[in-house]
Parts: sequence; C-alpha cells; structure tokens
Amino acid sequence: MSENHPQPKQKYHDYPVGVQRASIVRAHSEGSEEKTIFRPLTDDELQMLDKQLSETAVILRNHDEVLQSAKTQHKKDTVDLRETYEYTLKKIRAKGEEKVMEVHKYFNHDEMTVEYYDNDGVFVESRAMLPSEKNAIFGSTRTEPIVRDLNGTNG
Repeated sequence: MSENHPQPKQKYHDYPVGVQRASIVRAHSEGSEEKTIFRPLTDDELQMLDKQLSETAVILRNHDEVLQSAKTQHKKDTVDLRETYEYTLKKIRAKGEEKVMEVHKYFNHDEMTVEYYDNDGVFVESRAMLPSEKNAIFGSTRTEPIVRDLNGTNG
C-alpha cells in the first residue's frame, strides 16, 4: 500500500487471495450478509478510472454533436412545414383566407353603400358610404346645420 493508505486490519492474510481465503473467512465467521461498504481505491485504480472518464467524455461529446446536428437538420427540414401547417390551420378556423387583390369600387345610390367587385365581376363586399362620399354624390351644395344657440338664432 502507498503512504496515503494505512495498512488495513486483515484476517487470514497468510492464505492466498482468492477462493481459498474467501472460503476460510466464510467458514470461520459468525455469519454472512449482503452489506454496502465504502472501499477506498488505490492510486492505480484512480488513474485507470480518470483515463476511463476522459475516454467516456470524448465518446459522449461525439454523441452530443451528432444529436445537435440532427436537431439542427430537423429544424431546417420542418420550418416550411410548420409555416404551411399554421397558415392552413388559420384558414380552416376562419373558414376563409385573406388575400390581397385588385377590387373595383361602385357606389350604390339606392342603398347608400359602396360595393366592391373583383376582376371577374364577382361581388366581394360592401360598406356604408362615408360622409365625404355622400357629399361627392350630392355635389358641393352644402346644407346648413340645424343647430341653434340658446337665443334661438342660427349658428
């Protein structure tokens, strides 16, 4: 043993290490049982374990690099699919889609609305006319407001 480890107390040390000594120790004991104990390592064992640890770290690092590379490739391969999925899901939920397209505006004088049609002449949507659009229809003749001050005179 080295200087770091004192000589341990031993029984039957004059018998060879191995099966013979184990048999004698077992035969002369008061009983045997399974028990977890702490066994100090020798300097040689510690050096061997350090070497094994560094080899394991290299192998583990290589596996981690393979995993990271696979994750990066997976992300690249699925970006477009995820965008397509989200866009399709949005259209399904809305039961339609938003599109930028050229539309043509028509005034409906009877209903006082503005109607929009696509290039094929298909109705797209309508909305109420804005006050400025109504004024453009009726010309530039301005009407006087019917607002009176408290004295009973106009404006």
